[in-house]
Amino acid sequence: MEPQGPRLGNDNEAFCGGTIPKESIEMNHTNTEPASRQAMQNNIAQFIKKHRIKQRNGDNKEDVNSFGEIEFVGFGQFTNKIAPYIRVAEDTSVKKLWKLLVDKWKIPKPKFLISVTGGAQDFFFKDDRLKILFNKGLFKAAVNTGAWIITGGTATGVMKKVGEAIKEESQGTTENKVVALGIATWNTIANKEALINSSDGCWPAKYAESDLKCEDNDDNENKPTKLDCNHTHFILVDHGRQSYGAEIGLRTKLEQHIAKYGGRKRKTDDATEVPVVVVAVEGGKGTIKTVYQSLGQNNAEEGIPVVIVNGSGRAADIIAKALRLRGNDESESYVSRLLFPSSSSSSPPPPPSS
Repeated sequence: MEPQGPRLGNDNEAFCGGTIPKESIEMNHTNTEPASRQAMQNNIAQFIKKHRIKQRNGDNKEDVNSFGEIEFVGFGQFTNKIAPYIRVAEDTSVKKLWKLLVDKWKIPKPKFLISVTGGAQDFFFKDDRLKILFNKGLFKAAVNTGAWIITGGTATGVMKKVGEAIKEESQGTTENKVVALGIATWNTIANKEALINSSDGCWPAKYAESDLKCEDNDDNENKPTKLDCNHTHFILVDHGRQSYGAEIGLRTKLEQHIAKYGGRKRKTDDATEVPVVVVAVEGGKGTIKTVYQSLGQNNAEEGIPVVIVNGSGRAADIIAKALRLRGNDESESYVSRLLFPSSSSSSPPPPPSS
């Protein structure tokens, strides 16, 4: 499927793949005049060109042709209708991405960072009480602390659970806006062709639920995944190949950069750290590895606090059980040696007798 360029009409505004009425666009940008919107669009395009931000084309790099705003169509009420996005190569400078996020996309700087990790396959909380606690706890934590929530950005697994939490808890309020940044692998996204245009960007790119039904595939491992409509911003990491989890390296670097420098008000200020917490929900081997690395077991640096959602299943429950068996004393050391015995010369201690 070849992407169509934007088409203009007297009473319409351009978007990738066709046109939509101006009033539809203006409903999503009621506080933005057309002239200032055009200036904003040009400013972002110029920033990308000036800083030579690239995407992949196989093993080669090329100018970015997939950026702008996604309009989610047909995903029901109370969804995030418009979300800024950009497709970038996996080795893109996180300094440039940070500047894009706060200076060009105008996202308020975070006072706190919540990095959610866990299973990529759909799952269910064991009981409604746990789901309610997760939804309300995550939303309140983000609102009360001015946090950004960072996930993998697709409508599967824990990312979908985060989106649902934001959707359910934000209904009926216009004041409590939560930043949910989705960082996904470009080549795993369903109907990604709708997000491609030119060096001028897509304003907006129409991302329709009806266009995703043809993406069904019995091969779950290689099945394309749709973007989650309840996330507010997207960075789509392009490795030039399809590989789930290929965005992790850039996501980790960006989170580390925000944690170290995100609190600076001016360039001349010393590094001002932003507190970070990792929230682990369900998950598999990758989640265990993320928790291990977050706790600082991989190096001499101070670790990052980790919240384990006990009862969510699989990896999270295994880690929670290890903590309960050992108790609070030496808990990090015990979990590390239990889950990663090769990283320690000593064998894991036996759990206390019941």
